[in-house]
Amino acid sequence: MSWTHAVTDADGRLSDAVRLRRLRETGMLCGAPYASLDRLARAAAHQLRADWALISLLDADRRVIAGSAGPVPAHTFCRVVLDADAPVLIGDARTDERIGEHPAIGDGVIAYAGFPLRSPDGHMLGTFCVLDGRPREWEPRDLLLIEDLAAAAENEIELRAAARLSERALARQHRAEVVRDLQLGVARVLADATTAEQAADGTTEAVARAMGWAFGEFWQVDDVAGTISRVGHWCDPAYDLSAVTGDRPFTLDRGEGLAGNIWAAESELWATEVADDPRIAVREEQVRAAGLHTAIGVPVRSDDRILGVLLFFSVSADEPDEELIVALDGVCAHLGRHIERRRAEQLTLALIAARRDFDRVIAQVKDYVWTVEAIEGGAVVSRFASPDASGVFGETALGLEGDVIEAVQRRVHPDDRHIFDGFCARVLSGEPAEYELRVIGPDGGIRWVWTRAVPRRDQDRLLIDGISTNVTERRRLAEQQAQLLADQQAQNRQLRRLDRLKDEVVALVSHELRNPLAAIRSYAETLLEDPDLTADQRHLTEVIDRRSGHMQHLVDDLLDAAKLETGQLHLDPQPISATRMIREVVDAQRPAAAAKSVTVTIGTPRHLPVQADPVRLRQVLDNLLANAIKYTPDGGAVRVEAGAGPRPETTAVTVSDNGIGIPAEQYSQVFERFFRASNAVQKGIKGTGLGLAITKAIVEAHGGSIAATPAPGGGTSFTVVLPAA
Repeated sequence: MSWTHAVTDADGRLSDAVRLRRLRETGMLCGAPYASLDRLARAAAHQLRADWALISLLDADRRVIAGSAGPVPAHTFCRVVLDADAPVLIGDARTDERIGEHPAIGDGVIAYAGFPLRSPDGHMLGTFCVLDGRPREWEPRDLLLIEDLAAAAENEIELRAAARLSERALARQHRAEVVRDLQLGVARVLADATTAEQAADGTTEAVARAMGWAFGEFWQVDDVAGTISRVGHWCDPAYDLSAVTGDRPFTLDRGEGLAGNIWAAESELWATEVADDPRIAVREEQVRAAGLHTAIGVPVRSDDRILGVLLFFSVSADEPDEELIVALDGVCAHLGRHIERRRAEQLTLALIAARRDFDRVIAQVKDYVWTVEAIEGGAVVSRFASPDASGVFGETALGLEGDVIEAVQRRVHPDDRHIFDGFCARVLSGEPAEYELRVIGPDGGIRWVWTRAVPRRDQDRLLIDGISTNVTERRRLAEQQAQLLADQQAQNRQLRRLDRLKDEVVALVSHELRNPLAAIRSYAETLLEDPDLTADQRHLTEVIDRRSGHMQHLVDDLLDAAKLETGQLHLDPQPISATRMIREVVDAQRPAAAAKSVTVTIGTPRHLPVQADPVRLRQVLDNLLANAIKYTPDGGAVRVEAGAGPRPETTAVTVSDNGIGIPAEQYSQVFERFFRASNAVQKGIKGTGLGLAITKAIVEAHGGSIAATPAPGGGTSFTVVLPAA
């Protein structure tokens, strides 16, 4: 039997993934000698008077000697032990059928006694073996000695594995602290950055400094050109990196170089030895010359679009770190959102500047600008006029050498001359005036002209400055707009009619539902008082009571909305204590808050009078506090504060939470009927959208006001201002 066939059964155990993981956890595969294991091997060889003793660790494709006595032979029978998964004793390998033509025989290994070395959970890591160059019979005491020494070797390996795990845990803790510092540094950079370029450069430097990396770059994507360009970089001044920094900008195609490959693959990159990576071909020589080893690259995203790439280099060869990649991905996501926001702001500024330029161009169009003077005798003469009047009147020169009023009056449409006469009377009396009328050009065409004039006194002179504009096209559009407006008004009247009909239907349905719901709740309460109900019957009755209560609350809201719409809400304002009312409402809502572990605190003076209807004020406070608790996550906080209002003789009550808040663009809609904030809908928080509309109407019926603003630290604040008593 040949050696190849003899060891075939060991191949499965040799490559067992769990065994290999346990083996690598020892941290002893580097091939370095271990003095403690050498001593155990020497003790075995000395006590048994053998030529060799070895402590071998068996990786998937190699044997690592962790301890030895005597010269190490090139081959041993350790895989036989792995194959047997038990101690193997060989008195004479030349005659042993298990061995066959093993190459160790050629190395002089004749006798062999090998014991498995196992991990605490039983996976074989290697062997403790004693070898001799002559045949021998292994005595029981010899085997006991080898077994004891093998157990000692297992303990030593286990201790080293535990120490390595401890070191790795400390390293992970250190890395977590570094990552926290990194994230804090990036947050500070983005908070201070006023442009996208500052944000990218600052983030590159903050990450490189925090991680101790020598060089960092930011590459910006140009989707239109299909290229990616290095627009910023940072290097540690302790290193000479002029070979890779350079003064010229770098521009690569998609899929070219490290940055181009990250862009094309839309995924992170970690190259432990980047100089050997084919993707670095663009700058391979420069990277080698700079002494850089590891490259880490992460795409900077905005939603599903890649804006750029952050690329870092280290002077050490670092193994991939998944936790660090996740942290960098989070940093890049934050940076991407910041860049998009800053670019949007820059675009807004550019649009504003473009609008100014546009306005400047519009101001220079060929309107007819003029100044005239009223002189004694009632005549009006020209003092200044635009050189070209054709854009307005259809002729270059108007012939204003004489009386201007007479010259213009000849061109005015006969039906509009009364308008022109009224205009002249006003400006000559010293009042600003304007007109819009028809003029007849030399070609017989009719043009609409809009003229604005402002009189001014210069000592005893009356000067009139004016500008005339051809508004023929605008007039045509105005007529079309008037028709569209008439159509829109007709539609609005129809919508108002439908809205009134809807309110009538809501009121009717609400009234029709109220009595049956009251009966249902009454019957449910009666049933719940019956001690003979089974558990299932009681549960179902409680569900009926709870659901009908919810529906009754909805009907009440609909009725209130209908009353408010029709002005039928009646109030009985009287002096009451806002402090006592707030405490009663908070006490009533505490069970709901306790169910979500929401802390409710109060900040009110001992006595705070307010002029309000007590029933309706309780409804307002109940609604605001219930909303605050409902939209605050478990463990959150709600605060109710009251005091003097912003104006004399007013009282203000503020309900604040640190809940999900309201999107900034939706604050203007908060008090509209049936409005629900988009984030509340997305989170599945139920509601009708009527509560705040009713609350606002009640507050305004008291002559007060209510406003919603973002709360400090997140959430929302609602402030009610009412007349003080």
